[in-house]
Amino acid sequence: MAEVVSIDGKPYLKRRPIAVLLLTVVTLFVYWVIWYYKINNDARRYLRDPTIKPWLSALAIAPGLILIVPPFISIYRTGTRIRRMESSAAIDKPLHPLLGVLCALLTSITLIFAGGTGYYYQQHLNTLFTKAAR
Repeated sequence: MAEVVSIDGKPYLKRRPIAVLLLTVVTLFVYWVIWYYKINNDARRYLRDPTIKPWLSALAIAPGLILIVPPFISIYRTGTRIRRMESSAAIDKPLHPLLGVLCALLTSITLIFAGGTGYYYQQHLNTLFTKAAR
């Protein structure tokens, strides 16, 4: 399943990107909201940034879908957090937050791309966690 890595004495979970994608589809996006909360919490802990509110990010996704705009803003901001995490670990090919937003937009149009943002973001987080755990 998932691998736990320790960075500065704190545990981080390296999830399989394909599992994020499949569980998102199977649970009709319930898993995605939970996963989204957890990666924002990882960003808060990794960056030591108390201004990051994982519950607010998840709230923008779940009920925020009614208002249309908040989920895309939240997805972009989460992408920028992952990019900040990658820059602190000197990752060569950083995440592009707009690509995550594009995946989310395509997901909202058709379920074919369901979880595409999750797959993309988790893949970058796994690379980051692997490099930072060394």
